Amino acid sequence: GASFNFKFVLNNAHGEYFMWAADDDEWENFYIQKLVRLLKMPSMKQFVAATFETQYKDKKDKRLDFFPAGTPFYNYKSTSSFERLQYMLKFHYPNIIYSIYRCEALKKNLVFAQNEIPLFLNIIQQGNWIVLPEIGFYKTSTLSTYAQEKWELEGGYLEPFSQNNLAT
Repeated sequence: GASFNFKFVLNNAHGEYFMWAADDDEWENFYIQKLVRLLKMPSMKQFVAATFETQYKDKKDKRLDFFPAGTPFYNYKSTSSFERLQYMLKFHYPNIIYSIYRCEALKKNLVFAQNEIPLFLNIIQQGNWIVLPEIGFYKTSTLSTYAQEKWELEGGYLEPFSQNNLAT
């Protein structure tokens, strides 16, 4: 399963930085270089992971309307692990798992469960997480998952599902 695979890949990783990748995802050419360069900056030592905004695409590779789900992590940082835990629980960003991580932060007290929340909480205890406010990652998704992610971000009422209401 996914949890076993994620853990297996991480346990076999050697290096300062690490990222998970899915076979149907795409990244801008600058994705890895820009994030590693950012994490190497002395002013970014309190950050354990970094990523870009995600844009969804359908199974035919058509990019769907973009919505900025990572906004809460653009400028957030705290020296309190408890405050960071509270913040992650309040502003969960589903594609944050595809960040670039400091390998040491991932391997410390590693927790894998049926979903990614326990992993995120473990990581955020160790430092801050940043999302850069530009699209750098493209996630293949079903239209219903895309609609649900958009709805969760907006916190509003989701009309009965149809192909016609996805463009709004």
